[in-house]
Amino acid sequence: MRGITHFIMGALIVTFIGSAMYGVLEYTSLIIMMSAFFGLLPDTLDFKFNRYIEPHDLTIDPYPDDFDPQEIADAIAEEIDKADKLKPGDEQKIELHTLKIGPDR
Repeated sequence: MRGITHFIMGALIVTFIGSAMYGVLEYTSLIIMMSAFFGLLPDTLDFKFNRYIEPHDLTIDPYPDDFDPQEIADAIAEEIDKADKLKPGDEQKIELHTLKIGPDR
């Protein structure tokens, strides 16, 4: 799911709690907004912070000036061969970046 979906689902789920809605109506509580922001928390932790914390065995970052698809395919194939020799339970992590090009291409 995307971030807006998490936000809406967080707000929606709290509306099923009667005491929370009573607080919103009678005391102008911001519990709906707070739960909506907590709905964004998994998305934020997974996609914004975890990618900088978790180490990768190989990072492939192609550049448009020196773009060689065969080089990228060989690097991925080599990592697949390495992963085939791992013991059960071990992991091989590869980070593949997108090709960065300008809006005119």
